[in-house]
Amino acid sequence: MIRLQDQFPPPKFKPLIKRFGRPASITMLDIGLANGSAPLARKWFPNCHYHGADIVESHISPSDRSLLDAFYLVGPDGIQGYDAIADESFDAIILNHVLEHLVNPLDLLITVSAKLKPGGIIFAAFPSPTSLRLPSGSGTLHFCDDPTHVTMIDIVAVVNCLLRRDIKIIYAGPTRDWLRIAIGAIILPWAFVRRLLTGQWQARGLWYVLGFEDSVVGIKRSKL
Repeated sequence: MIRLQDQFPPPKFKPLIKRFGRPASITMLDIGLANGSAPLARKWFPNCHYHGADIVESHISPSDRSLLDAFYLVGPDGIQGYDAIADESFDAIILNHVLEHLVNPLDLLITVSAKLKPGGIIFAAFPSPTSLRLPSGSGTLHFCDDPTHVTMIDIVAVVNCLLRRDIKIIYAGPTRDWLRIAIGAIILPWAFVRRLLTGQWQARGLWYVLGFEDSVVGIKRSKL
């Protein structure tokens, strides 16, 4: 099956491609790894040094694990364990749907922002307040569809936290991926029909057109 993310970069990679180009020999830290993250990183950044961090390692397949240059096992609170990483180590840090799983998400932002090099980029994505108004659906359409979501992220709080870490914000708001929004608009009528026939919503393909996700992108200011 052909996946959209195999043909067009996922939203989390677009700011990195814009910043560094492709291919780029950047050092990247991907926090909260999901299966499939490593092959995608290698596809879109074949020359990168790809590091991952998570509270468990067992969910990462052996093939994905082999694509990591380094893996950091962090504490169950998602925050402890980054002392093994030197400050200013990474050109890019990705927190793709990580913060909403933590009780103290801003503590993680404070911790990992120190690991970003001057001129480096940080990307964070998380469910928006709009997700609380969406219907429940398989694949997570309403914020509470995922029982591991424990914190509704305040985008202003994320921005302020990064600003205090000397990070310039270049985007904050609903994730704008126009191709995926257009595809979602095509899928949406069929999702209504499926809902009428099966009694269930399917989240696949609808996140961006329905505004499920917010994201923040920032660049760490260079030292004078």
